[in-house]
Amino acid sequence: MNVSLAKLLSAKKMRFIDLARAIGVDKATVTRWGQKRIPAERIVEVESITGIPRHKLRPDLYPESTPQPVETAE
Repeated sequence: MNVSLAKLLSAKKMRFIDLARAIGVDKATVTRWGQKRIPAERIVEVESITGIPRHKLRPDLYPESTPQPVETAE
């Protein structure tokens, strides 16, 4: 079951405009993402800003059972 972007953001006390400002895009762009889906190239950035796991943002690309890469500091 896919949860809407609006509901995911609401749970984080965020709105489309908040995400748009944080990423540097128009609110209309984020509204389109809410109606369709977030582009694959933006998933990691949205995850980083919102704290919403990528498997919730795009379960078609990141199934929950897929291990997430671990980032290491060099």
